[in-house]
Amino acid sequence: MKPGDRRFDECDAKNVCASSFECRSAELCQLENTKVADMSGTHFGEWLKAHPEDAQTRGIMTQVWLDSSQYKVAIAYWEKLLAAKPNDPDIMGSLAGINLKAGDWRKSIEWYTKVAEAVSDPGAKVGAYQFIGNVAWAKLNSKQLTTAESVELADRGIGALQKGAELQPKNPKLVGLQASIYNFRALAHGVSWAAGLDRAAAQDLQRRSRVLSEEAKKAQGLSTTPTTPAPAAPAAPAAPTGASAGGTPKTGG
Repeated sequence: MKPGDRRFDECDAKNVCASSFECRSAELCQLENTKVADMSGTHFGEWLKAHPEDAQTRGIMTQVWLDSSQYKVAIAYWEKLLAAKPNDPDIMGSLAGINLKAGDWRKSIEWYTKVAEAVSDPGAKVGAYQFIGNVAWAKLNSKQLTTAESVELADRGIGALQKGAELQPKNPKLVGLQASIYNFRALAHGVSWAAGLDRAAAQDLQRRSRVLSEEAKKAQGLSTTPTTPAPAAPAAPAAPTGASAGGTPKTGG
């Protein structure tokens, strides 16, 4: 301990204090993380009442809830915001991200789908559909789902990416991500004709993704790589370019 200093480093016969500190036996108490989060949320809430447009503080407050696993509190807060601003894509995107953190991938996909339906800009629609693909890839790659869940999630991911590809047919990321999810679905099907069809579809999509990537490089004046035959379907699909755990959902208003 040191006068005016709030640091309390452990010390004993082996771990001697610095000469400017005093080693003293003392009992310290601390609040549970949830209580600290509640206190922080209360103060952030008061600030936001006076500064409702402060997206940064709203994002920090939401992150405090997520870090303390208070997902229901975060969801209730953002649903209240949505009630005041129905169909706001930013708010729905935040709800999608929060539900994904809470482990509810179905609800997360529902919110991302609503975002895609609410926005008019084609690029924003594609972004929402790709988020769904990212969610599907990440959860399938975790290998924590049942066979039925894996097939269901793969179907949703592929369907969303196909909608995105209709808007941007030359986007190699959308095509490559579909290929990986087809491979995951093939693994879920096991040894069956459906698995064989999925692997064949994945190989076709992988070839198309490479072709589109080369075309994009040529259009930008970049060097290209020689085209090589598609490899056999991997046992565990690798992440295509642009795939992540649902992207980085916004938590700011």
